[in-house]
Amino acid sequence: MIINKMMLHQFRNYQQQEIEFSPGVNVLYGNNAQGKTNILEAIYLFSNGKSHRGVKDKELLMFDQTHGDLTMFFDAYERENRAEIELFSDKRKKIRLNGVALTRVSKMIGYFQTVLFCPEDLYLIKGGPGERRRFLDSAISPLKPNYFTALVQYQKILENKNKLLRQMGDYPEFVQTVDVWNEKMCETGARLMVYRSAFIKKLNEICGEIYQEMSGGKEQLQLRYKPSAEVMIEDEVSVKNQLLEIMQQTKIREQAAMMSLTGPHRDEIEMYINGAQVKQFASQGQQRTVVLTMKIAQIELVKQSVGEYPVLLLDDILSELDKSRQSFLLDKICCNQVIMTCTDAYAIGRGENKSFYSVHNGTVTKES
Repeated sequence: MIINKMMLHQFRNYQQQEIEFSPGVNVLYGNNAQGKTNILEAIYLFSNGKSHRGVKDKELLMFDQTHGDLTMFFDAYERENRAEIELFSDKRKKIRLNGVALTRVSKMIGYFQTVLFCPEDLYLIKGGPGERRRFLDSAISPLKPNYFTALVQYQKILENKNKLLRQMGDYPEFVQTVDVWNEKMCETGARLMVYRSAFIKKLNEICGEIYQEMSGGKEQLQLRYKPSAEVMIEDEVSVKNQLLEIMQQTKIREQAAMMSLTGPHRDEIEMYINGAQVKQFASQGQQRTVVLTMKIAQIELVKQSVGEYPVLLLDDILSELDKSRQSFLLDKICCNQVIMTCTDAYAIGRGENKSFYSVHNGTVTKES
């Protein structure tokens, strides 16, 4: 997949900007707070339907503006494509793909693929389970649009059930209504868990090979999916029935806690190097190597799933890696179109496959 051109209008700090990208490595350089990451955010928006910064659509608009739009021309699946996103301060965004209006964001997800690697990802291991669940959700959703649909449904069901549990003290008659939400929650949750289990199995296989290569064959990395409850992951029906049984057993505890205690919203990924837990026993260098391995493996999974390499977005990540890890990453991504940001263009080094863009105060200028 290759982005050819992008146009931004009243997006973040860009009043009006057109950028033509090259098929190889595109380096966006400049001081901090000039708008480099905003460009990556715009590209990510086309692949995941939302900002990687976790903000609302209206926050993507230029200050004091009520409307903005983005257009991207890209090659994917052996054809040229045009995607458009309109943003509004008071209503949902509008999306068009090749001139056709899409009724849901999920219709766009999966058509254009990116993998984003930013400094925050280095906290994937040090952070709480929520960080690792976010990694799962952002990695699986573009590959399996049905997963994204189920995820949105599950989050709404969870919110409604928790709201009900908080009201139980005042309205004990709501106890039967909880069973209704449990049924919906287990059905949708089972779908998420089956997808997650299959994804982590594939990710583990690729990560194991990459990490062994990076460690010179001295260390072995293993990833395991750890659901919030003791559930055998087989088919969706089996998982749903197991979840229902567990929720029935924990019903009184949930009422006391006033929150749902079981389900994919409490899942975890466990990571081990030579049998020792990465979070507890790995050095900082080992932890960074694990995250780097997972990102490279994610790229390979996209290639395996859709037959094309994704566009790789690197947000000032090279400055966070030592020379050996920089070299390993750059060697592994030679097949991708890369769009990366940095503050020092000279640190990247010139080359035939690289194009450089100066970013200053919401203006992008390509070097001739």
